Amino acid sequence: MADTKVYYMINKIQNRNIDNELQIPDRIQFPNEFLLFCKWQALPTASRKPRTQQALARSLNMSAQRLTEWKEYKEFNLNVRAEVKRLLGNDIPDIMDIVKKKALRGDNKSAELILKWLGDLVDQQNNYIDKAVVFTWQPDKDNVDAKPLINDIQ
Repeated sequence: MADTKVYYMINKIQNRNIDNELQIPDRIQFPNEFLLFCKWQALPTASRKPRTQQALARSLNMSAQRLTEWKEYKEFNLNVRAEVKRLLGNDIPDIMDIVKKKALRGDNKSAELILKWLGDLVDQQNNYIDKAVVFTWQPDKDNVDAKPLINDIQ
């Protein structure tokens, strides 16, 4: 029964002319199975059918080792990320709103996550830096014109 569902999904991928954003490495001999594995990997663990990678490998008539090797391809990780984004779809703004509210209440991890989303956070080696400045300004207390501060940041 699981085999039928897996092959139905493969046929569905073939008939859809594959998602434009998904990539298949040239050295992959089984592109449809590769894409199916990418999509399966992007699912929450509880939603995966079959439940385990070994069971998926059996249903695809592949070795579990081959699927593990596929995880090493950069295209695999890119495909999983693209599929996760597709699955989250319309929920991303709501998720961002929840994180934003936590950041505004002073949660440093949430603030860090927002800066990462925006690409304005440096890594430990300071490989990338953008003008990400956090400051508090209270016009009634500080009596400071905001325009020079804003221009300084830009």
